[in-house]
Amino acid sequence: MARVERAPLCDLAYFDAYKNLCVIGAQTQTPVATFSAGTHRLTIAARLAGLQPRPDVAVSMLVPDGGPCDSTWERMDIESVGDYPLVRLAGVPMTEEGIYRFEVSLYERELTSIDIPVQVIAHRSDHAGLV
Repeated sequence: MARVERAPLCDLAYFDAYKNLCVIGAQTQTPVATFSAGTHRLTIAARLAGLQPRPDVAVSMLVPDGGPCDSTWERMDIESVGDYPLVRLAGVPMTEEGIYRFEVSLYERELTSIDIPVQVIAHRSDHAGLV
């Protein structure tokens, strides 16, 4: 069974020509990533010790009220090398304020899941009230 060692949320992640993992914009400051309300592109770059080749991956998102997401993202791309599966999501609708949760599940003999909370806040202009 694969064991989750880490799963940072990042702006972009990819494997280079030598199969090295390259990560850009990883969330490291807080355990909960924070975004402004809107539509986002994001990548989940997990490290799963014992990952089998070509894992069967499923991704789900729960909206702030705790229910499943009614709409889906524009595109999902999954790639894995060694113990590193990358899940790239484009056009993720996070339009309401609150906590969104992403769950990445690997369906092998036993279920391994990664739960990533994201807080969405209303966009506030820094120039409000200026004339």
